[in-house]
Amino acid sequence: MRNALKKVGYEKVDGPAIFEGYLGIKNFTAQGIFKEMRYTREDLRGNMWLKICKFNKDGSIPNVTDYMQAPWNLKLKAEM
Repeated sequence: MRNALKKVGYEKVDGPAIFEGYLGIKNFTAQGIFKEMRYTREDLRGNMWLKICKFNKDGSIPNVTDYMQAPWNLKLKAEM
């Protein structure tokens, strides 16, 4: 959303602008929860690898699993 707002402004934000903003996400790590994420028109997963984490009340984020290959969202892939 922030990327879309920067590019087109509040008055012109629409679905295509948000999608373009989504594609503008590059090298996002979410404080180490993910490996570097980037989105492209060809691969909307953002990252080929993911892991499952647990968010604790004390603010810690331990891993529940190691990294595993991210599955394709078949619906999105069919729409590409």
